[in-house]
Amino acid sequence: MNNERKSTILVILVIILSLLILGLGGYIIYDKLNTTTENKENLIINNVNLSSNDLNIILDILGLDEAKSLGNNCMNAYISDNNFKNNSKKIFAWYIISHKLDTNNGQSQIIIDTNEDGTPDVPACGGATDCGSIKKSDADKIIKLYGLINIENQLTEMPEPYTDEYIINYFNLTNQHPISCNISAKHIMTIKENNNIVVVTDKQDVTEHDEYENIKLQKKQTVTYNLKKDINDNYYLDSVNVK
Repeated sequence: MNNERKSTILVILVIILSLLILGLGGYIIYDKLNTTTENKENLIINNVNLSSNDLNIILDILGLDEAKSLGNNCMNAYISDNNFKNNSKKIFAWYIISHKLDTNNGQSQIIIDTNEDGTPDVPACGGATDCGSIKKSDADKIIKLYGLINIENQLTEMPEPYTDEYIINYFNLTNQHPISCNISAKHIMTIKENNNIVVVTDKQDVTEHDEYENIKLQKKQTVTYNLKKDINDNYYLDSVNVK
């Protein structure tokens, strides 16, 4: 009797464990393969087969993370170009702004000795309002993320003890002072992954205003973004096609 009872308990445990495994497997498959639609303000997403984590990464790369809306409208506008690398300086600046990557050390740390008396008396930026600073690692990440060009000549190494940072000039990068974003857009997106390539088709309704908030330009366009993974399994923007 004891042996039969133990066998019955063992069978029940095996069944319960099997059900748990099947349930977990089903959840993973659902999360990975199920088509989902998200409706947000000015952003409709038809996600065919991307995990929620990968989706958030892709939206962030494309400048469509609503949590960073200050820089996203302009960053996405500069990315949404057949020759987006020609907008490298603006993409670089807006990524820094929207992700709050400026360390402020160029403005706040008194490290330059202008009098040559052995005592630092001004910050690295020298009081220039358009000046900022960024970690070298963050600068390298942004450049690789979009394959940006001609950025190196916009970077000046900070003096000791901040040699792991660069000084940047936002006016030189954006041609704006003060910096503002006058572009808004509505997006209807379809996102799918195939053979480690993510294809995003984005139907956009774009509005650009002048400095007086008057409508300067309105256009409808379909933008196709292709994103791939590097050797470290990180996504990067490979190409853009605008029609």
